[in-house]
Amino acid sequence: PCIDTNYYETFNRENVSLVNLRRTPIDTITEKGIKTSDIEREFDAIIFATGFDALTGSILKLNITGKKGINLSKFWSKGPKSFLGLLVPNFPNLFIVSGPGSPSVLTNVPVQIEQHVNWITNCIKYLEKNRKKSIETTNLAAKKWQKEIMNSVKKTLFMKAKSSWYKGDNIPGKPKTFLPYPGGMPKYKSECIKVEKNNYKELKISK
Repeated sequence: PCIDTNYYETFNRENVSLVNLRRTPIDTITEKGIKTSDIEREFDAIIFATGFDALTGSILKLNITGKKGINLSKFWSKGPKSFLGLLVPNFPNLFIVSGPGSPSVLTNVPVQIEQHVNWITNCIKYLEKNRKKSIETTNLAAKKWQKEIMNSVKKTLFMKAKSSWYKGDNIPGKPKTFLPYPGGMPKYKSECIKVEKNNYKELKISK
């Protein structure tokens, strides 16, 4: 939850109730409001927030197609593959901000977005300066980065959670793998700087 200003105080208001839907699940939506297994509550408006397909959901809904007609949904059918959460094999010039494989939701998100946008900007400037037209990551680089993610998450308790959107447990049929990079923003940023200072040699650049 977003523990924002006056978050906890909200639950002390007379017109606010916190309902545990695991104990009293929603039975039906009625003309007046919502009926759970115990009672019916009346509402003027209902805002549905029942799905949260983190990190991959919105990207896959774009129905992106890469080289040789490869569809991103099919390519990620067993879990997302990316390099630094920024680039995907077989999808040249597809830059992702705060996607799977990046620190994303495990950091101060605006800080991480700014770092991503700066890295992408510098990368595009490099391509333009050197008269290159496309850049993409290799499968090998993506595999190495996925290995780094899994090695990092083993040092935490994240994978011991019974049900967590960090690993897609809340979406039926979604591949169960850890989605963000858990190694921390400083370490992640240093990896990105290495790639930039190395003139993107780990990546495939073409004219």
